[in-house]
Amino acid sequence: MRVLVMAWVAADSAVWLAAAASWVRCTWSIRLSSSVTYARAAALVSGGQARARPSR
Repeated sequence: MRVLVMAWVAADSAVWLAAAASWVRCTWSIRLSSSVTYARAAALVSGGQARARPSR
């Protein structure tokens, strides 16, 4: 009986660990992609402003 409980607790913690790892991976991929998109937009805006200004 104790072995069954230990196995169940181990499986439960493994499932929780896998769920937490997938959530962290998803969150970080979303953050990275959004920051990359933001950096691209900022580069486009700053590049467009630099091009729009007359060069002396």
